Amino acid sequence: MHPTQYDLDLEIGELWYAPFWRNQKFWLIVVLTVSLMVVGALLFKFFLKKKVVQNIVPNPYETFLKWLEEQDRMIDQVVDVRHFYLMLIAGIKRLLSDYLKCDVSAQTDLELRFTLKQSGMPPEFVEVLIEQLNDSYMIRFGGGRANCEKMHLDLQKIKRLTQSLQTNRLSTNP
Repeated sequence: MHPTQYDLDLEIGELWYAPFWRNQKFWLIVVLTVSLMVVGALLFKFFLKKKVVQNIVPNPYETFLKWLEEQDRMIDQVVDVRHFYLMLIAGIKRLLSDYLKCDVSAQTDLELRFTLKQSGMPPEFVEVLIEQLNDSYMIRFGGGRANCEKMHLDLQKIKRLTQSLQTNRLSTNP
């Protein structure tokens, strides 16, 4: 006896209409995929946590002190005194931005003097900074001259100031 059209439809229907989630292969793939995702997430979290611990932001005071020491060692090789004092003032502005908790890097020397006077910093710090601003301004723009000895003294003065600012900041902000 030949199969009827109805019988053929049932045979095809059994193949096509069986839900895929009733298949063991499907569940095996789901379990493997989920377990791989969990293992991947755990590994990512583990390596990311290690990377974050290694990338601790350096202390700006320590970084600036190292830069000052490097400049002090290479002071005999300075070709452009104006550039030296531009870099020195830029470093001081970065340091003051951290100390005052406001960005002073774009301020002019005149604006920075006003900010320092209004900042509430200890007066001895303000005096040293304003004196350094005046000296470097005269060298950068006023045609003033500086020899290696003056640059060395300025670096030492700023180094002492940086160390004082660091200890003052640590004592006021625990």
